Amino acid sequence: MKSIKIKGKDYVQVNERIIFFRNAKQFEGWSYDTNVIHHDEQECIVKCIVYDANQKLMSAGHAHEFRNSSNINKTSFLENCETSAIGRALGGLAIGIDDAMASADEVQNAMLNQTKPTGRNTLTKEQYFKTLENGTKKQIEKILKDFDMTETYRKNLNAKIKQL
Repeated sequence: MKSIKIKGKDYVQVNERIIFFRNAKQFEGWSYDTNVIHHDEQECIVKCIVYDANQKLMSAGHAHEFRNSSNINKTSFLENCETSAIGRALGGLAIGIDDAMASADEVQNAMLNQTKPTGRNTLTKEQYFKTLENGTKKQIEKILKDFDMTETYRKNLNAKIKQL
């Protein structure tokens, strides 16, 4: 499975965990189901249950998200919460984990939330990948100046500038 480095550790993103779960022979016939436990305008809690081919519960994972915790959550906090719950449930099956259960996104969000707010926007994952793929030197320099981001994002964007 592909992984990304955060603070020197490899983290497997949820999409990679799902692909593995769907394609691995040992999980043939298995399924998962997500349920919204709580949802209002400010927060949500989602539970994911993984079942084996005989519909026996094999793993479960919960996630809790706040709408105002990140830029992506402003519009997609329920979707982000569901994705995290799936990742945690699959992590309970030892899919995509080595040292910790947290997903890459959970770790990145935690690191960003530990820093004091600067009044600047935080670079979202989508913005990061678009900038990394299509950004000009001038655009990347402006983003580095105007946005808060993870150390990994900053390092990769600086490396991209050197390539341009």
